[in-house]
Amino acid sequence: MSAPEVEVPRRSRRRDRSPEARPKPRPVRSVLSVLIVLLVVAALVGTFWIFRPLVATSGSSSLGIEVEGRPGAVLVVKLDAPVNNSQMGRHVIVSGTGRQIVAGGPVLLAVSTFDGSTGKVTGKETGPALLAGRADDELLTPDLLSGIIGATEGSRILFVRNTSTGTEKSSEIAVVDILPTAPTGKSKMKPVGAPAWVEAPYQPGKIIDVDPAKLQEVWAAQVVTGEGDQVSKGDTVIGQYLIYDPVEKKVLESTWENGGFPVQIPVVDIMAPVAAELVDSPVGSRVLTVVPANLGNGKDPLIILVDVLALVKAG
Repeated sequence: MSAPEVEVPRRSRRRDRSPEARPKPRPVRSVLSVLIVLLVVAALVGTFWIFRPLVATSGSSSLGIEVEGRPGAVLVVKLDAPVNNSQMGRHVIVSGTGRQIVAGGPVLLAVSTFDGSTGKVTGKETGPALLAGRADDELLTPDLLSGIIGATEGSRILFVRNTSTGTEKSSEIAVVDILPTAPTGKSKMKPVGAPAWVEAPYQPGKIIDVDPAKLQEVWAAQVVTGEGDQVSKGDTVIGQYLIYDPVEKKVLESTWENGGFPVQIPVVDIMAPVAAELVDSPVGSRVLTVVPANLGNGKDPLIILVDVLALVKAG
């Protein structure tokens, strides 16, 4: 379908070209020409999280652990000293204001791990591991699951654990960012002459104001423009999506109708008009694309909505 400078968002525009839970498998495979599946366990920790319960803190200064970097980006951890037993446990260093995480509900996490003695990365150096799907024990280890239930999107939580074995002393710090499962950028006004639009920019996708006379050529716009990393051609978007048939007046596929669980959307595998608009769109965006029949399923024009929530970068 897991930090980087803020990129300048592209303008919404009319393309100048002639016509040329776990979500269940449905028509999207043939419509988008891509197998979209839940992003389950990424390379994370192979052992269970075991912590002493601690009262959550509101900042990292009292811990002597400083975390630098935007949620979902490459992070840096700085330590005043190697962590000790008094620091073990769960610590909330940023309390988000978004949707509350509930057991069995949608969740999108970016997890970065560091050595508790040096602050050096022990996980992916290119960025956090992304975990997306249903908040349950099939996706998350028991203590990580219990540690994020009740927390809110936008939160940053530190998990500090003792990883010592025998006489060898060691510890690990996991920084868990609870990422939004909805767009977070600036909403746009409906462009004059738009062939379709979206009812509410930050709510589950619903297509409105369809003009059947304007569905014969590619048209695309950002309903919401984010402020995160920009999508590149080889990336995989972690996001939500909807495919609407304006002729039949029905939804062909929707992650929101399947529980709102984020999925993988490999840019190289989707239809060219959709991919063209996704490329360069920043994380946090909501992108709307009209695809004429000859570039889509060969039968009816399609209206496709994609929320760009996070990225698995190419390579």
